Amino acid sequence: MFLFHLRLIWGHKQRSPPPQKQGAPRAEQMHSGSHHWVERGERSQCRVERGERSQCRVESGERSQCRVERGERSQCRVERGERSQCRVECGERSQCRVERGERSQCRVERGERSQCRVESVERNQCRVERGERSQCRVERGERSQCRVERGERSQCRVESVERSQCRVESGERSQCRVESGERSQCRVECGERSQCRVERGERSQCRVERGERSQCRVERGERSQCRVERGERNQCRVECGERSQCRVERGERNQCRVERGERSQCRVERGERSQCRVERGERNQCRVERGERSHPLVECGESHRRWALVERGEKQQRKTSESSFTIRTFSQQNLMQRCSDDSGAPTNSSHAHSKDSQLG
Repeated sequence: MFLFHLRLIWGHKQRSPPPQKQGAPRAEQMHSGSHHWVERGERSQCRVERGERSQCRVESGERSQCRVERGERSQCRVERGERSQCRVECGERSQCRVERGERSQCRVERGERSQCRVESVERNQCRVERGERSQCRVERGERSQCRVERGERSQCRVESVERSQCRVESGERSQCRVESGERSQCRVECGERSQCRVERGERSQCRVERGERSQCRVERGERSQCRVERGERNQCRVECGERSQCRVERGERNQCRVERGERSQCRVERGERSQCRVERGERNQCRVERGERSHPLVECGESHRRWALVERGEKQQRKTSESSFTIRTFSQQNLMQRCSDDSGAPTNSSHAHSKDSQLG
């Protein structure tokens, strides 16, 4: 088993970055930091890693391509496939956009000639309606008590339709749904036709919004959900292709949870025949919990193996190949992770899975 994974890691390391699809413009200049390539198949997802100055590029399969570049005041670009293109540039007070693909039912545009479904002025209310029966609401103000409250010690709440509820509680400088703040905690529970939520931190502007030079993406299918959120100066991206489903997406009654700490990273990816880092079946529940130096436990693959991930620092990131589940890190000593069956899982897995069984 050790030799098998070593061979997979070596084979993945030897591979050169894939060529860009036609119609995808060249990426902008990148930081001097690390950059990563992720290939995805026809129905796979792309993923985004982030660090303080990390840069990430994602190229997807047949009909979708996405790129993410980011730094301290990160800029993101998502380039889509045949019939959709999306770009995201975000700074300290960046703006994001929610866009849909070929059959999307929702678009929020904002900028020079846009109609503002999402406005982040002091006491505005913004709404995003998505999917067949899903509805999302983001209301913000100085000390508003709306569905998404911001401020120093605000609490965010999103209640969705028909068996799904999402809740985000944030701390002093919290960011929402995947929070990377200092003491923040974030939870998302989504049910049958759940909603997604977009919210921002202390100096952010509304996540479901687009300006002349900034765009951000939340895509969803008929019963899928995506999440895009970002911290004070970083961003996180979800993108879906024509036949792919989004980064945090579940089956009919699935639930998913993502928690992040100060320097944690969270990733969900799915391939045609692989179950990636956070993906489950029809009634499964998945959880990726990360604290400041937590050891998250993730179940991957059809064999339901568990990978005990290493502690991550600022420049340490992991990736999973969508077919072989090879885990790579940038430090050679952590190249091979522990891989054991369900019986050999670390002790902190019992806590996470007990919560899953309760949520299911």
